[in-house]
Amino acid sequence: LSPAVIALTNAADHHVLIAICIILLILPRTRRPFGIPISAASLGMTIVNNVVKVLVCRPRPEVVHLVTEGNYSFPSGHASGSMVLYGLAIWLIWHHAKAGASYSKKTALFLTVLLLIPLVLVGPTRVYLGVHFPTDILGGWCIGAVAIAVTVEVILAAEGRRARLAQTPDQNSTAPLAQAPDQNSTAPGSRSK
Repeated sequence: LSPAVIALTNAADHHVLIAICIILLILPRTRRPFGIPISAASLGMTIVNNVVKVLVCRPRPEVVHLVTEGNYSFPSGHASGSMVLYGLAIWLIWHHAKAGASYSKKTALFLTVLLLIPLVLVGPTRVYLGVHFPTDILGGWCIGAVAIAVTVEVILAAEGRRARLAQTPDQNSTAPLAQAPDQNSTAPGSRSK
């Protein structure tokens, strides 16, 4: 199983995550709906993950490592990275599908199943490879879930603000003109000559 497990664990390697973010940012159709939120969430997750690693300083398991890893063990960067990238992508796909995206719900379902594979399986591969404890995976998933929650809140707040601005009448729009009194009309009580 080791070659297949190593191939699967590489789906959340930082080189792969960076490459996917760059591709999403380069392509005009994916830049705004996917590239910017996923890249921002991944960057925030990476910073928090590295800070927690330094604060906890947990050594890696003392077993045979089937891959070479440096740094500390808790939390798993692969677990948090896969949660943010693939989990947030799933949420964004369904969010845009509900908003009338150009793809169908069948496509959204297919992409969801496809993205769930690395999201769920990358974490256990890290334990199999001997480079993480199970609690490292849980910690990584939790950090990833928090990053997703924060990103979703920012997206929804921004969309709500845009919707409110769209409903607010433009200050520069022309108000209905007050009708000027007709110069030829006579005021009540006055006599025409």
